[in-house]
Amino acid sequence: MNEVTHPLLIIISGPSGVGKDAILIRMKEKALPFFYSVTATSREKRPGEIDGIDYHFIEKTEFETMIADGEFLEWANVYGNLYGVPKKTIKEAIAEGKDAIVKVDVQGAMTIKRLEPQAVSIFITPPSMQELERRLIERKTESGTNLERRLKTAREEMQSQYSFDHIVISKRNGIDEAISEIENIIQNERIHPKQYDTAYKLKNKQIETSINRKAEKLAPERAGDKTVRVPLKRRRRIRLSRIIRRMFSMFEREE
Repeated sequence: MNEVTHPLLIIISGPSGVGKDAILIRMKEKALPFFYSVTATSREKRPGEIDGIDYHFIEKTEFETMIADGEFLEWANVYGNLYGVPKKTIKEAIAEGKDAIVKVDVQGAMTIKRLEPQAVSIFITPPSMQELERRLIERKTESGTNLERRLKTAREEMQSQYSFDHIVISKRNGIDEAISEIENIIQNERIHPKQYDTAYKLKNKQIETSINRKAEKLAPERAGDKTVRVPLKRRRRIRLSRIIRRMFSMFEREE
């Protein structure tokens, strides 16, 4: 019997500078058979960016008109710039049986997940906040106050990772490894779609907490990226009077 597959809406998200764009560029280079949604934005093009490939660069007034006309699956104001995910092309791709990948910030991912509960959300996380800071500095698109603001937002966004269906670590020089994990997630979800209701998410959070606690017992200094202090079970105290009573009981039996 052939396995039934279901076209998916896949959300790729994570803090700024984590490497989302690099992962998607590499996926396209490998000609992986997905529809890649191109986000629209009102911000200025950065050096090397290409309209229609990196983003759809749209004037702010036109962007606002598209918002009013309901042309975006979700949109957000990020650092004063507007970003939005066009509805039409995604719906067309899924209707044709293609898996559609959307790259958005954490705020956008939460919005899409509320509107489309069956979407598969994947959080791309750095190995550490120090590594994320290094990447943002090397990117040289922000400095001073803007860099501090990005880092502050990134720390806040990291708190949302366990609200996602899956987490993939973006290691330094590990793009292909991250892509392999994403491919495996999509393949499994395509064949065995899950109902991501509140109870399921709660169960996942409980499992994650349990794993972190076990890790803490094995390595007290670290448990993931956070230290989790787990109190040891109290040893049962045996009172001396109980021991004496047992000894007298043994003597009585012997007599």
